[in-house]
Amino acid sequence: MTDFPQELRGQRRPGRAGRWVVAVMGDARRRGRWEAAPAIRAVAVMGDVVLDYSGALFEGPEIHVVALALMGDVVIVVPEGMHVEMSGAAIMGDKNLRVAPGPTHLGLPRLRVRAVAVMGDVTVQTPRASRR
Repeated sequence: MTDFPQELRGQRRPGRAGRWVVAVMGDARRRGRWEAAPAIRAVAVMGDVVLDYSGALFEGPEIHVVALALMGDVVIVVPEGMHVEMSGAAIMGDKNLRVAPGPTHLGLPRLRVRAVAVMGDVTVQTPRASRR
């Protein structure tokens, strides 16, 4: 068990370890200033999920996203300079990493995405890359 300093103990709210963002035949979006949980499961079934981390508040050094696109799309927008690692598979769909080139910003967390796209797309992109 990790021993945290007294001032950091108990500050994480219960249930914040992971969150679900689900869109079934519709859309679900997280944009603007929102608290990004360290683990998110994004599921798009015949709909779209958009996670825009450009204005998000981060809790730790890493964010883990499991993205499932089933006849829908999961789009993850990251600020320029965020380190992104993407793994997974696409079956009759696409898995896209469209991050603008440039140095990694040390103040941003690392984003790890596990993607499964079945007749849909999972895309990670920076705002500048998305305008192309």
